[in-house]
Amino acid sequence: MAVISWATSGKHFWRNMDAEERRRYQRQRYQRPDVKARQKEYQNRPDVKERTKLRKREYRLRPEVRIKNMARWYVNHEIRAGRISREPCALCGKEQGQAHHPDYDLPLMIVWLCDDCHREAHLTFLKEVEK
Repeated sequence: MAVISWATSGKHFWRNMDAEERRRYQRQRYQRPDVKARQKEYQNRPDVKERTKLRKREYRLRPEVRIKNMARWYVNHEIRAGRISREPCALCGKEQGQAHHPDYDLPLMIVWLCDDCHREAHLTFLKEVEK
């Protein structure tokens, strides 16, 4: 992986990059100690903390988010109570499946998927929604 240099590339070099190159550049940039320090300093400001707190509260109170959170809570509660046990991935058989809710209105109707298959299921869903 080549390190992308700001100095040799010009002020708006990122405009000529494809999405994957931009993501790689941003990952490299946010690993630099000076950028991490500025980010931490910014996020510790009282006004930023208050805005973040309000934004998170507003997000949690949105009806569609509350339904998802309640479904997740209900499944985790049932697992802790011993009424449901984690199973391997239904698609590839890997251990440590994650609970996937095809329909959040039916919180106990879940499909156990590994991390990769779970991510793929959501990406497939998003592509279908965009059509």
